[in-house]
Amino acid sequence: MVVLAGLIVSHADPPARAVADLCSVMIPNSYLRSERETYFLGSARPDTVQVRISDVPGVLRPQRYPYVDSTPVFGQVVRVRSVYGADANHVRASFGGGDSTVVVISYSFNAMCHTFPTRAWFDTGVVDHYTAFLRPDSEWAAGRPTFDIDLMTQLAVYPGYRRKWRGVNLDTMLTADQYASLVQVLPIESDRIQDCRKRLDRVEAWARMHKPASMTYPANEVIRVMRWNCGVGSK
Repeated sequence: MVVLAGLIVSHADPPARAVADLCSVMIPNSYLRSERETYFLGSARPDTVQVRISDVPGVLRPQRYPYVDSTPVFGQVVRVRSVYGADANHVRASFGGGDSTVVVISYSFNAMCHTFPTRAWFDTGVVDHYTAFLRPDSEWAAGRPTFDIDLMTQLAVYPGYRRKWRGVNLDTMLTADQYASLVQVLPIESDRIQDCRKRLDRVEAWARMHKPASMTYPANEVIRVMRWNCGVGSK
């Protein structure tokens, strides 16, 4: 058995408790790939642009929270170094004239337990690995590929999200490039009929090729969770 999702529970603000005492959101397992996700390595720029999105964030399908065309949404510009996963060829084909920038939109919760777009404010001048959902071409900002950042997922921007935690030493973690190579061997969540040990074998082959990096976070956690799911003891 592979654990596909977890339950995140967050208290609502006092004014909203008459409507909802708790906000509950099912989030994907960070150690599985999705056929819908696009992955890219890139460096955020200080520029933000206003984007018009006509529907719900792609990060919450199939739940529907309506946005109208007048909803102010701001995304941050990211210069992409490499891209893979869903729609990667379409994204690469959009780059022209040396411009490989995209726009990313982040989300949070309001007092009513609805999602709402927030300014991203990712650190500039450093390379991160992004897990995101591509918006329809009609909702691209100035012709740039425009993405929703995966909601409530710690590894959606790696190591960018971790960079903001207290006491985190990035020197003891995978680099963004190393993490990208790990993601490419993770199981795909829709491929549920595949033997668990075959899924694990790919990850352990990666670990043998990436010592001692495989003993650092999040690789060590990925391997531990997958071994547990497959009923394999620790080595």
